[in-house]
Amino acid sequence: MERLLSSKEVLLFQLDDTWGQVEVATKGITSEEFYFKPLPKALGPEAALEEPMPQGVSTIGFKVAHMALTALEVVSSLKGGKFDLKEFVPKAPKDFPEWMELLKETHGAFRQSLADLPEEKLTTPLKIWEDEYPLWKVIVWIADHYSWHAGQIRTLRAHWEQKRK
Repeated sequence: MERLLSSKEVLLFQLDDTWGQVEVATKGITSEEFYFKPLPKALGPEAALEEPMPQGVSTIGFKVAHMALTALEVVSSLKGGKFDLKEFVPKAPKDFPEWMELLKETHGAFRQSLADLPEEKLTTPLKIWEDEYPLWKVIVWIADHYSWHAGQIRTLRAHWEQKRK
């Protein structure tokens, strides 16, 4: 008889699956694509460092920066701290390769935090974004977040390809 997966195993599987979508969406991305503005006032990666986060059409760079910053916030909360954006800004990435590296690093830290977590901690409330959520809901939210932004990045890359023709 086949063993049922634990909740943590299911969450790790989902997280890995949606992270795979981010990897596919960003594979081979160039600096030009990263900064491509579908509209003249489209938000670049530096806009993700603003509080409150601005609304509007964004670049791939903004999507990457936003995903990385969100993972930093969650990892900080998991470690019992609070992510301080103002403190982070001076050491924030300055260019395309640094943002891509930060995204990979923050995902790795988030995934490792989940892998190291005892199963029973999944229902523990986590204070994040000024509210408390059971940890499992935060993990589902991050997986959804990856999937959503991966789709947006693929759409922006398709638009970029059309503009180049």
